[in-house]
Amino acid sequence: MTCRVIVELNFNDNMREKALEKLREHCFPATKDSEGFINIDFASDKDNPNRMFITETWETKEDHLKYLNWRMEEDPTKMFPSVLDMCSEGPKMSWSEVVYTPS
Repeated sequence: MTCRVIVELNFNDNMREKALEKLREHCFPATKDSEGFINIDFASDKDNPNRMFITETWETKEDHLKYLNWRMEEDPTKMFPSVLDMCSEGPKMSWSEVVYTPS
């Protein structure tokens, strides 16, 4: 079974577009090349546009944790920590096992 990761980010006022630009240009392209990566999307809360969700699918939770560690500790761009600095609070993250996907 695959692993679904949901990351909730709450951006400070006037930081959403700058963060989106960084994520689109610098984060998502490298994410797609990571071991175990399947897919990713980014969504905005309809009632609070500063609240965003990254939904990722990975082969395993371990693949995602390895990627996350690389992003936070080894990525020479330090892009993801800079995006987190634009948030009003730390990210909320959950890992779920995908048990059914309709064909």
